Amino acid sequence: MADLSLPAVRSISVLVVEDHVLIALDLENMLLDLGATQVSVANSVDQALQLIATTAFDGAMLDVRLGGIASLPVAIALRDAGIPFAFATGYSAAGMIPEEFRTQPLIPKPFQQQELVQVLGLLGCLAAVT
Repeated sequence: MADLSLPAVRSISVLVVEDHVLIALDLENMLLDLGATQVSVANSVDQALQLIATTAFDGAMLDVRLGGIASLPVAIALRDAGIPFAFATGYSAAGMIPEEFRTQPLIPKPFQQQELVQVLGLLGCLAAVT
């Protein structure tokens, strides 16, 4: 059940690009609890690129490394498709994110639902407060 003290996400579709199954599942559950209507999970660069090419997303959460491979091609595809996204990483971000993407929101793993809410706000995925 969603925490009523947290803002709700709009009825949005979110792409989660994460290679660790438990982290992806936890993030998917957090997003659904916040009100996301669709959460698609990709665990590799190729799978993420295919989803970006075939599905409309309102936002994305992108792990910096997928199975030891940099997720830069996914970041480029998200940028080119106009999909707002944030990086997530369990590593120090220094040197892992190319200069052209250093202004993207970054959330360190592990994170709590409130931190996810803050990042979703930066991506424009929160419901308007009335």
